[in-house]
Amino acid sequence: SEVVITTLRYHQKCLILENQDGSLAPQFLTVIDRRDDPEGLVRQGNEWVIGARLADARFFFDEDRKRSMDDWSQGLERLEFHRVLGSIAAKADRVGVLAAVLAERLGLDLDAESLHRAAYLVKTDLLTNMVVEFPELQGVMGGHYLRLEGADEALWTAARDHYRPSGFDGEIPSSDMGRLLGVADRLDTIAGLFGVGEIPTGSKDPLGLRRAAQAVVKITAEAGWSLDLGEAIGAAVNGFGDLIETSAEETAKAVSEFTADRVRRFLTDLVGVGGDAADAVMAAGWGDLPELRARAAALDAVRTSERMRALSLAFKRVKNITEDADESSVDPALFETNEERELHEAAEVFAGKLADCVGARRFDEAFAAMGELAEVLDRFFVEVLVMCDDEKVRDNRVALLTKLRRDFMTLADLTRLQVDGGKE
Repeated sequence: SEVVITTLRYHQKCLILENQDGSLAPQFLTVIDRRDDPEGLVRQGNEWVIGARLADARFFFDEDRKRSMDDWSQGLERLEFHRVLGSIAAKADRVGVLAAVLAERLGLDLDAESLHRAAYLVKTDLLTNMVVEFPELQGVMGGHYLRLEGADEALWTAARDHYRPSGFDGEIPSSDMGRLLGVADRLDTIAGLFGVGEIPTGSKDPLGLRRAAQAVVKITAEAGWSLDLGEAIGAAVNGFGDLIETSAEETAKAVSEFTADRVRRFLTDLVGVGGDAADAVMAAGWGDLPELRARAAALDAVRTSERMRALSLAFKRVKNITEDADESSVDPALFETNEERELHEAAEVFAGKLADCVGARRFDEAFAAMGELAEVLDRFFVEVLVMCDDEKVRDNRVALLTKLRRDFMTLADLTRLQVDGGKE
């Protein structure tokens, strides 16, 4: 059906007709710039051209099927991925290795050998007559050919789906293999092109790297993978060895910043959180996207409350005071005021709740527990002079605030919140 639709819709600009059950009807519609076609010449012309195109497609299909996909894959060395980064075969090697690394980190039951072979086979249809004639069908035809050969469903659906989605639009691949190969393929492309200086600028992105990064973000988030994207990017960059022109560290940093921009857009455009809430949770770490998504939604629900506004202002003072401080233990025996003791007790209670909530991803409860510190922290700053003359007392108060900063930053950097509560 994909071949028929591609021929009619994209090559001949015709309209597709379907039966009530969703199957293709044996008719098509076309538009002409006159009221009628009394001699049927327009109809005959369209039918003749489409008939010829479909006959060609049948010939290409039959020719392709004379060879197995494993046999076709031997030619991937002849296809160039990039003048510096090598052939499609070299890319498939890297993608297979990277996919295996990701599978191991995610604890998925997919072995390295299967992923390496799959990384070749999902690209093999690029060599087939069908895809040379109908480039729009790359991946789709590979999936059909592998299915007709009796390949495992995970493999043939991976070939069909690994180009999906296009950016944030569309469904993610249906199998773990398809998702792994889709993410690894795109990370390899982004890391390699960044490494040779082919980086999007302004509104120009001729190689579609923004869409590729968006797809990585969407697949990872919707698959529910607790994958550290920073580590995944580092592994992708390291796969190129000496091929890239910049250092691995510089390339990984640039790709991470590029990906972080796409993550922020995912939060604001797809999840629907405010821009300041997205910035706040990302400042506390953005590598684990399912966790990040949950944190962002939980903060967005309460970010305009009076408690969060008060905490945002108070946390700015906490960060300023503890900016250069190293974490050290707090000695309750050095407390001189009730406000210190009260804050210490409240902070200990919050730390306990935080540990329970983060492990279970109950971030709404975590932010509610954080909000309970608003009044306590406000009283502390009103009544307590943190930077007092007594060095031991001063250091102890700074240590108390430093521990509080660390716990807060597990969830979000509240200084990024707009105190007026405005949404972007």
